[in-house]
Amino acid sequence: MAKKDNKGIIQKVRLRQLVLNEIQNPVVMETNAGFGHIFTECYQGIPVGVAFETDMEKCNALVMQRPSWAVYQNRCEPALESGCGFHVPVNFVDVDPYGDPWPIIDALLCNASKLPDRWGLAVNDGLKRCLMIGRGWKSASVGQWVAKVGNDHAHGQYLEIVRVMLTEKLAALGMEIKLWNIHSAGHGGQMTHYGAVIERKKAPTEAGAL
Repeated sequence: MAKKDNKGIIQKVRLRQLVLNEIQNPVVMETNAGFGHIFTECYQGIPVGVAFETDMEKCNALVMQRPSWAVYQNRCEPALESGCGFHVPVNFVDVDPYGDPWPIIDALLCNASKLPDRWGLAVNDGLKRCLMIGRGWKSASVGQWVAKVGNDHAHGQYLEIVRVMLTEKLAALGMEIKLWNIHSAGHGGQMTHYGAVIERKKAPTEAGAL
């Protein structure tokens, strides 16, 4: 039997712990909670949080694992767009889909006004896989980059593209990245892990104001 590679989970845990260390009294939202392996490693001692999962068996396991959290059996994108989960003061969001995370990030940012002035984001991004096999042009998330610079260049520069994309989305909402960590992971570097501490920009004080 082939030896299982645990580097991916180790890197995901380290990234989340790095961002969590920058957030006071974290209230976590997991958009793709699965069977709760990341919870066991990162969120075990956090009493309040929100988890989304589509599979009923996994949801049942999540409810048993974290009885004080709100667990929703639903696709996270429409749930987030409707404001679901923001009945608690979420200040750390964990986005971990198998593939493209950007629709989830966009749905999350629909509720930017409900996020605090300082919050954390951790993402496991599988979109680089599409670029690796030359199908980035099919992605609504990075298709414009492929059209602009070509698939191969977009693949090689994806880590920088990620930061530009997130920076632009946040800037439109009056937010900015304060701390940033990103790296490739998985076979052939086809996964991208990134974490950020995000802050709301302070309005400039008017001249002469006390």
